[in-house]
Amino acid sequence: MPFVRRLITFLAGNIVAQGLAAVTGLLLVRWLTVEQYAIYTIAISIMGAISVLAKGGANIGFVALLGRLWPDYARAGELVPALVHVRRLLMIFLMPLVLCLAAVILWRSGADWMQSGAILILLGAFWVVDLNSRIIDQILFFAHQTSRVQMLDSGLAIGRLAVVSALFAIGGLNAISAVFIGVLVALARIWPIRKWVFQIVPRVTTQPRAEDVEEIVSGVRRQLPVEAFYVSQAQIVLLLLAFKADATVIAGFGALMRISALLGPIRVVNAAFFVPIVARAKDSVIQKIFGLTALISIPGLILLAIAVVIPNALLWLLGENYAHLKSEIVVLAICVAFIQTGGEYWNMIAHRGWVEYSLAQIPLGFMWIGGAVLWLDLSTISGALILNAGFTVPAILIGTLEIIKHRKDNPKQP
Repeated sequence: MPFVRRLITFLAGNIVAQGLAAVTGLLLVRWLTVEQYAIYTIAISIMGAISVLAKGGANIGFVALLGRLWPDYARAGELVPALVHVRRLLMIFLMPLVLCLAAVILWRSGADWMQSGAILILLGAFWVVDLNSRIIDQILFFAHQTSRVQMLDSGLAIGRLAVVSALFAIGGLNAISAVFIGVLVALARIWPIRKWVFQIVPRVTTQPRAEDVEEIVSGVRRQLPVEAFYVSQAQIVLLLLAFKADATVIAGFGALMRISALLGPIRVVNAAFFVPIVARAKDSVIQKIFGLTALISIPGLILLAIAVVIPNALLWLLGENYAHLKSEIVVLAICVAFIQTGGEYWNMIAHRGWVEYSLAQIPLGFMWIGGAVLWLDLSTISGALILNAGFTVPAILIGTLEIIKHRKDNPKQP
């Protein structure tokens, strides 16, 4: 029962943190002009891409190692410099490419050079900040210190909401200031996370072990192409919208995607609880994956029911600029439920280290893009939503193949 108590406590705190983040996001939808929100949508999408690329598959090897070594705190501490070393190399290689892509999308969407320059600087700063506080927080989750993380994230969410509201009150809220606040919130996370981690594991200042670096790098080799393609999906959607539609459609797409923040607690619970459960499991691994996936699907189905029965309730959250998107809100709910369930299903499988066929997601994804360009009207919000959701299909197929391979290679293991 200790696990249940920790889960309930974490969920309560997580609902507060994610709820505040969702409220802040929805207020930005209401308070920013359509043109400003279009720019903000692009910036937030790139920040999401950075959050994934900054991991670059290093999280797969790190969590797999951590699952095998835990609770050997000394060895866990030795994994941290190996992780940082690999992630720093990824940043040097990938950051210029991501910022160039961001510049093109911002230019095509009508942002002037001053806006684009400020956004690009903030995106670069966000990458450096992410390097210093993410992934190593998995040590806190393994050590059952989830309440600390949740209290921190709740406090930062309150601060973000307060600052956004204050800027709106004094007329200083725009796309650039909204992104700047997001970077500050990420920056404020670094010191407490690192302090708590090194209260659990020793701070290692020597060179990382070669075998640790190699295992983390092996995860990068297998997963980085998939991660790069994964994050490029959202950018492909925005790039196609930038060329085929106007700022109003981009803003509408971004505003509707804010509804997906209502399912934010599920992603955090999966990272904090379900991924460690699967990574540490010694038996019944496949049953755990399917059972947890079914559990994860429930909130998405509830969101879909609300969108079908009372769509105006969800559209009210977005404000009158987007109140006409009644059919689009149903399409969104279907897509979000599908993405949420399929994405977390693959996430658990990948963090188990089962990524033998993961590269196959790339050609399958390109096949989907080719078909979608011919079949979907990508100048519309619904077309963009369906294109975005379709990228989850390869992850589900490949994840299922990984499970089949595991069963074949280990017939005696459940």
